[in-house]
Amino acid sequence: MLYIYGLILFLSLGYGALMASYCFFWARLAPSFLNPNYQPKKKISIVLAARNEEEHIESCLRSLLAQDYPPELMEIVLVDDHSEDATRSIAQGFQDDRLQIIALQKGLGKKAALAQAIAAAQGEYLLFTDADCQLPPLWAKQLCFPMEQENMQFVAAPVLFSYHNRFLEKAQALDFMGMMAITGAGINGQYMRMCNGANMAYPKARYIELNGFAGMDQLASGDDMLFLQKVAEKYPQQITFVKSLEAAVQTPAVQTYAAFWRQRLRWSSKSGAYKDRRTELQLGLVWAFSCSLFISSIALFFGFSPYWVLGQWALKALADYGLLSSASRFFQRRQLLRIFWPALLAHLLYIVLVGTASLFPQNYQWKGRSWR
Repeated sequence: MLYIYGLILFLSLGYGALMASYCFFWARLAPSFLNPNYQPKKKISIVLAARNEEEHIESCLRSLLAQDYPPELMEIVLVDDHSEDATRSIAQGFQDDRLQIIALQKGLGKKAALAQAIAAAQGEYLLFTDADCQLPPLWAKQLCFPMEQENMQFVAAPVLFSYHNRFLEKAQALDFMGMMAITGAGINGQYMRMCNGANMAYPKARYIELNGFAGMDQLASGDDMLFLQKVAEKYPQQITFVKSLEAAVQTPAVQTYAAFWRQRLRWSSKSGAYKDRRTELQLGLVWAFSCSLFISSIALFFGFSPYWVLGQWALKALADYGLLSSASRFFQRRQLLRIFWPALLAHLLYIVLVGTASLFPQNYQWKGRSWR
């Protein structure tokens, strides 16, 4: 029993220290403000893949075409990944010379579509988003400024979930807001490099130099974090996170628990391909601590010490609330903290179940296709 208590103590202290470091480096990360005199001089290509996005593609393209960026220096390259709905016809309804619509010719899936879009792109900088996102007017400038003025070779930026008055959607929005704080903290502290493919940018020259998405072809996703880790190997000091609401894109939260499960399983499927062992170690620590808390909570009914369980729950609550409170203030989403306590329990179950399921190869559905 002494070994069990020792393991719980080790995992608890590790989790507390990790969350404290996220809070510290998120607070230390300075907000990004555009120089009012900044005038972009580089041509950009906004690339995105779309499959069965008829509900969102119009609003997404409208927000892209409304960017406060010189029209002559901007293009949008949209690749339709064999959509089975009206996605392509809606996109073709836009009469704007900046928009180029291409049908995917070779392969299936997001990485194949993005590779074709990048090949057609004429811009020096590549900006990435998803076809279901809404983008603020200064988004393009916010992502280009660090590359053009500070020579950054990879730029990550926040993704937030839009939501309605349902617990599932609010819980996703709260969880992902915290993930954005962790993403910014990890990049700022240079000890965990994560990003989201719905909001990132890098020079096209880096894509060519690093042989694009080669080495991750077997995965449905990975165009974001796995490529970031490629860049980090060669340019570790030239990666940044844009901490700004003007750079934050919004995407809808999924509507059902089944869709949530599929989404998170897809995201976790690429974790085994990470080359950054520090990222793997941190994700593993969070999962192991969550498992220990889950098991010890059940063990209460079999005589396990309630003081240890209460101590673990108190630690998780304090650590998680500290990070989420700071993130909610910055992202102006304090109202999400009203569901903190039920979301805390849901988050534990989600980490344990999805983390455990990701250890075993399995098929999952994405955009009407089956992936492994």
